[in-house]
Amino acid sequence: MFNQIVCADNVGLEAWAFEELQKHSKQPILRFDHDPQSKDELMERIQGADCVLVSWRTRIDDEVIAKSPAIRYIGMCCSLYDERSANVDIPAARARGIEVRGVRDYGDEGVAEFTLSELIRLLKGLGPHQWQSEPIELQQRKLGIIGMGATG
Repeated sequence: MFNQIVCADNVGLEAWAFEELQKHSKQPILRFDHDPQSKDELMERIQGADCVLVSWRTRIDDEVIAKSPAIRYIGMCCSLYDERSANVDIPAARARGIEVRGVRDYGDEGVAEFTLSELIRLLKGLGPHQWQSEPIELQQRKLGIIGMGATG
């Protein structure tokens, strides 16, 4: 249970998600719908919070972490590929005992499925757009997504 959860910017959560999240905060969740315009504004927003949620647009660096001693958890409401690409200074947070989590593999399989379904829809002439004047049969055609990850 957290004492105070702060969404430092528009983290993109739906209303039902905020209702569920509120069950984990003693105080009402503080929500900001626009990005902080400066590091000072960010620090003012999260002052006293022990849980901070942030989108990919807002950077939480070592200075912000050092000046926010109450933080126990930082939730990145975005994909977390690795520490080097993160908008949160994960090593600095870890050094202070702060847990940082992000979303891994967010929607990867769904993106691949959607891409293939759209290709089929366009080839078949379903919907408002069609690539050719006549629908194209898929017989003896290869469709796929090439790459190393779930999306390709």
